[in-house]
Amino acid sequence: MSDPYSHAAFAQQLDTVFQLPTVGGSLPLELIEVSALRANGPFDTFSIVLRGPAGQYIPQANYRFEHDALGDIDLFIVPIRQDPHGLYYEAAFSTTRAEVIA
Repeated sequence: MSDPYSHAAFAQQLDTVFQLPTVGGSLPLELIEVSALRANGPFDTFSIVLRGPAGQYIPQANYRFEHDALGDIDLFIVPIRQDPHGLYYEAAFSTTRAEVIA
């Protein structure tokens, strides 16, 4: 895969699990949402939402995740909500559109 941080790359991995290595093993977070790709001036923006286990809070920070298809990937995640199904985290992305650069 050429760009593991692209909207298309994440969209292809919807409903798959990212593993966050921890001292005691790893913590699974499921990719449950990939927002629509939005044009914002010279940028394309989107976000993803990961759902982790209830009761295992992860503070806002940059983490290296492991993923079967995307490999090792660094994500800055922010906790956004909680419900009986788990804790939810968002990562936002902004890329310059190729036609703006050319």
